[in-house]
Amino acid sequence: MPFMIVIDGPNFINALRQHGKDKDYIMNKLSFPVLHSLIQQRLRESGLSSHPFFHTEFICSNKPRIGEFRGEERLKLLAKLRRQTGVSVRIVKLSSKGSEEKGVDMTVFSTMLERGGVLTHVVLIGADRDYVPALNALTKRNIHTIVVGYDDYKFLEALVNESYLFLNLKDLLDDMEKIVDEGDAQKVVELQRKLAEQK
Repeated sequence: MPFMIVIDGPNFINALRQHGKDKDYIMNKLSFPVLHSLIQQRLRESGLSSHPFFHTEFICSNKPRIGEFRGEERLKLLAKLRRQTGVSVRIVKLSSKGSEEKGVDMTVFSTMLERGGVLTHVVLIGADRDYVPALNALTKRNIHTIVVGYDDYKFLEALVNESYLFLNLKDLLDDMEKIVDEGDAQKVVELQRKLAEQK
């Protein structure tokens, strides 16, 4: 059975900014297809080798900004993400002020639980202790939960304690950058081919 990646969009974009990744980096270097392959490679190295990548859901709200992306820039960011292979953008419709964080959190939470019924692994990119109960519930259903984040996330310890595996986002991005900087899409194809052969 496959695995999927669930991303708390605002949390992820804000974390990138806090770690020195500006809007230009996000628009020109961030590549989810490369990250998919790198995460799959890490899973195989950790003994989770027979499960192909299924899908990525980037979850955000209908508020006019995601991190520093506002207005037209926000629309361009979402368009970029939608064009990437294996990525869908889910926009949570919110009406009340101040509800963005909880609205996105609850959608990430419910997505993990809903999709967990047909998957063996769920990868969470985001750091919020509100996700601990979802990780716990998935673990009780024998679903491996993998947390991806910077190792200085405020609430990382609680998430890691409930997860099967932690992957450091900095390491993944460093490897992604090398592939993207070389401009060699063939390396991504080759990596995906090798992973497929190892099934």
